[in-house]
Amino acid sequence: MKLRKFYVLVGFVIVVGLAACSGDETEAPELTLRANPEEINEGESSTLSWDVSGSEPMTLTLEPSLPADVALTSPLEVSPTETTTYTLTATNSAGSDSREVIIEVNKLPEVMSFEVSSESIVQGRSITVSWQTDSDDPITATLTPSDTPDAPVTSPLTLSPTETTT
Repeated sequence: MKLRKFYVLVGFVIVVGLAACSGDETEAPELTLRANPEEINEGESSTLSWDVSGSEPMTLTLEPSLPADVALTSPLEVSPTETTTYTLTATNSAGSDSREVIIEVNKLPEVMSFEVSSESIVQGRSITVSWQTDSDDPITATLTPSDTPDAPVTSPLTLSPTETTT
C-alpha cells in the first residue's frame, strides 16, 4: 500500500514538471500608465504613455475612447476639455490588467466685462482699466508694453503710458 502512494506522488510531480517546462503558458498582461503633465489649463495638451508586458496577442482599450481615426499607440497626446480619468486595459487569454490616470483641467476665467476710462490719453495723465471675470481668484494679464509682463494684476488698474498706446 505504501509503495502505491509513492508511485502516485511521483507521477504527479512528473506531470507538473512537464507542464511547467513546456513553454506554452500564456503570461497575463501587466501595465504602467503615465500622464505628463497631470494638470493642464483649458486648451492645453497632456501626453499619455504606457508600457505593457505579457503574451501576444493582446488587446488594448482606452476609456474614454478615441476617435476612430486616432491610433492607440504610446505616446498619445490628449486634450481633455474637463478633468478626465483615462483607463487603459490590456487583455489576453491569460487575463487583463487596467491602470488609470487623472488629468486635471483648470478652467480659464471668462472676462465678463472690460472697461477703459478713456480711449485716448495726454502724455503725463493716467487712465483706469477695469474688468470683471467669472472667477474670484486673481488673474494674470499681459500688458503690452509693460515692464513686468505676465505679472498678476487686479482690477481696477491705473496706467500712465509715456507714449501713445493702444
